[in-house]
Amino acid sequence: MKIKGFIELLRIPNDIMIGVAVIIGEYISLLSVPHISKLLFGFFSGFLFSATIMILNDYFDVPVDMINNPNRPIVKGDVTKREALYSALILSIIGLSLSLFLSIYAFIIGITFLMLGFLYNYKVKRLGLLGNIIVSLSVSVPYVYGALAVDKSITLLIVILFIMSFLANMSREIIKGIVDIEGDRALGINTLAVTRGPKTASLVASILIILAVIISYIPWIYNMLNIYYLIVVQFANLIFLFGVVKILNDPSKSIAYFVKKLFLYAMAVGLLSFIVGTINI
Repeated sequence: MKIKGFIELLRIPNDIMIGVAVIIGEYISLLSVPHISKLLFGFFSGFLFSATIMILNDYFDVPVDMINNPNRPIVKGDVTKREALYSALILSIIGLSLSLFLSIYAFIIGITFLMLGFLYNYKVKRLGLLGNIIVSLSVSVPYVYGALAVDKSITLLIVILFIMSFLANMSREIIKGIVDIEGDRALGINTLAVTRGPKTASLVASILIILAVIISYIPWIYNMLNIYYLIVVQFANLIFLFGVVKILNDPSKSIAYFVKKLFLYAMAVGLLSFIVGTINI
């Protein structure tokens, strides 16, 4: 197994984002910096859970990647399917072990979403919207995971962050279906873009983003976060709305790819707004 191929399998930027999301969940729950052990175990367990699911995605997606992503490590032969599967097993065991140091609640969430990640990659992905829902839950749950790693309850602010993240990720997954429409159609993966067409998919994705933008004002209206949150979240909302205009005007594959990446940046800015919003609270 080539080291470079293994690293490509992990999709490290995605894993780092999940690890950071866990830390943000811890911080938002406490409204203060958690103990260093909670930070480290939270980050690395989230990182490893994400890495496991990323590897499983490549493991089960070889037929799809031969059409949509022929440069993926398993398709190229840099990593064998057996090596990928063993790697996923090892990383998941380490991640679950770390979650036990956080709390039993964190362990339960960790094992639940590893199972969902497996089922998604194995079967559910072909079901379109249900698969999108599972992916979006998996990306949004780190905030809840982080909250339960440091506390036994979930605050309303964590719930709002979870809902906003879920809606944004659902939108991005639906748009991703436009990007991958040829390969998905050939392999019977019933995304919204395949079953209803890119125009309908772009409309549904845009509605979800607009809902997320509307919900983003609740923490400030009800004094959960300060004026700094409101200022920074405007940048995220403007990026989201710019993407909405682009995809509604032209739901083509190239524009969908651009908007998919754009939404990722907007989501990062949105997370930053929650952090700065806690200053002096």
